[in-house]
Amino acid sequence: MLLLCLSLFGYVLFLYKQCRIELSFTPAITVSFIILTVYLAGLLGILAWSVFLLAALGVGLFVWMLLKKAPTDWKGLLLSPALILLAVLGGYLYFRFQNRVLYSYDDFSHWGVMVQTMLRTGSFPTAANSFISFQSYPPGSACFIYFVSRVLGAKEGIFLFAHALLTLSYVVALFAPFG
Repeated sequence: MLLLCLSLFGYVLFLYKQCRIELSFTPAITVSFIILTVYLAGLLGILAWSVFLLAALGVGLFVWMLLKKAPTDWKGLLLSPALILLAVLGGYLYFRFQNRVLYSYDDFSHWGVMVQTMLRTGSFPTAANSFISFQSYPPGSACFIYFVSRVLGAKEGIFLFAHALLTLSYVVALFAPFG
């Protein structure tokens, strides 16, 4: 869990400090970047490597931002309503979904099966090796869930946590007016 947190926070810090993006939007941009990178890596046939590289880059950005800049404005950063919500609800969801299993139709018709296939084969599912009901759906959420599952472990509860974290990352952008 620490590796995931450091990696994601590294991207958030970089976007906030270097790119000067509103803090509430940085989780959504981070998740979108991870999804796009994992998707492109899957198309290039280097799906397994993408997670290692993305996690290492995120941790590297975290360390670089700590070393490069003095920790100014930490109080404002740590008291941001968006990051507080993300941290508190993210921690809650992590423990809430620990021993859960996939249960809804969408889990079995698309992203749950897709992630399991990606973890098992190291590539995107094809019509020949998959039971995915909706083959034309984009694998966006599955790419993020794959990333989190490779870092935290390939359990169904982690799949559900990653899916909730994905949604939560976009919801916190609604807190932009609050600072």
